[in-house]
Parts: sequence; structure tokens; C-alpha cells
Amino acid sequence: PITLAYDDVRGTRHVDDQRISLLVRRQPHLRIGFFRPVEDALEDTPFDLPIDVTNIGRTSLNVSTVVVTSEDLEIQDGSLYVGPLDGGTTGSLEATAVAESAGTVEVVVAVHYLDDFDQPQTITETLTVEVDAPVEETIDEEAEEAVGGFWQRVLRVLQGLLGLGS
Repeated sequence: PITLAYDDVRGTRHVDDQRISLLVRRQPHLRIGFFRPVEDALEDTPFDLPIDVTNIGRTSLNVSTVVVTSEDLEIQDGSLYVGPLDGGTTGSLEATAVAESAGTVEVVVAVHYLDDFDQPQTITETLTVEVDAPVEETIDEEAEEAVGGFWQRVLRVLQGLLGLGS
């Protein structure tokens, strides 16, 4: 409470008690990342995006959904309802992605939650993934002919010994 004391224009003393409230909004503390490394991310091949949202704060957080988007990837199963996330607990989402081109791509993870005043809020984190071009195997025709030629000769010798041909 705050007490206000003042004199009016006639010189009369007035005392007024007021109660002032201060609303404090706590920012949630989240760690957003991959719960295992993204490996084998190849162009035009589906790969996993193992997303982890961990509440590293002390208080519970009412998370509605986690949504994964990217301008460079086609993402499937990129949204998940999580619900209340107590301090020290984790919500995980494993989306599937396909890259149209090789290189470094950005993945945006949006965590939608309700704040202390039940107002919808969003925290976003941008993660990066290295997408490689598929390795094209070149066939060494000379080596293949040499191996095939050797086995071809062995087969001819065996056929000749058995009298099955020349």
C-alpha cells in the first residue's frame, strides 16, 4: 500500500491509501536443439529432424504445439502437441525432411505456449543442417573388364577341361 498525503486548495489535509499491484511476467527458459546429430542428410532423400524442446527453467510451462518449418526443406510430421512441460522435462518431435538442393539449410522451430496471463506467445529458434549432394559412383570400366576378363578366362579353362567348349 502507498499513502498519499496532500492539502487541497482550502488547506485541508487529506490522506489517501492506495494499493498498487505490479504484474510480473516470467520469460520461459527453453533449450531447443537436436537430440541427436542429423546425419546422412542427402539431397532428394528423406532424413530425420530429431527436435528436442527442454524446459530448463524451474516453473512449469504450458506448451501447446511445437512446429518445424523451413524454406529450403519439404517437412512432414512437423507439428506436435506437447502440453504442460515441467521444469527439467523435455518434449521431442521427430520430423522427416527432404532437401531440394545441397548446402546449409535453416530449420525454424516455433514453440507456442501460454504465458502467465494465459496469452498465446511464441519462442522461435533457428537451427542449421548440412545437406550433402549424393555421391555418384563412377564405374571403372577397365577394372571391371580386367576382373570380368580374368574370371571369363578361368571359366573357359574349366569348360575346356571338362570338354564343354573352347
